[in-house]
Amino acid sequence: MLTNEDRELQIELTKLQIEHANTTSTNTIALSVIFSVMASIFVVYVPLGVTTHNSLYTYVGAMLVVGLLIPALYILGVMRRSEERLEEQIRGLKKKYLW
Repeated sequence: MLTNEDRELQIELTKLQIEHANTTSTNTIALSVIFSVMASIFVVYVPLGVTTHNSLYTYVGAMLVVGLLIPALYILGVMRRSEERLEEQIRGLKKKYLW
C-alpha cells in the first residue's frame, strides 16, 4: 500500500510530467512550423532565382531563411531552459520525499 507521502510524490511527479509534455509539445510544433516555412521559402525562391538568372530571389530567400533561424534558435533555448527547470524541480522533489 502507498503511504500519503508516496501518493503526494506521485501526484507531484504527474503534475511535472504533464507540464513538461505540454511545454515540449508546444515548442516542438512551433519549431516544425518554422522549419516548414523555411523549407517552403527555400523551395520557392532558389529555383526562381536559378531559372530567371536573377540573384535577387536567391538573396531574398536566404535572408528570409536566416531571419527565421532567429526564432528557431530562441525556441531551442526555451526548450533547454525548460528541461533544466524540470530537472531542478525533480531534484527538489527527491530532496523533499526521498532524502
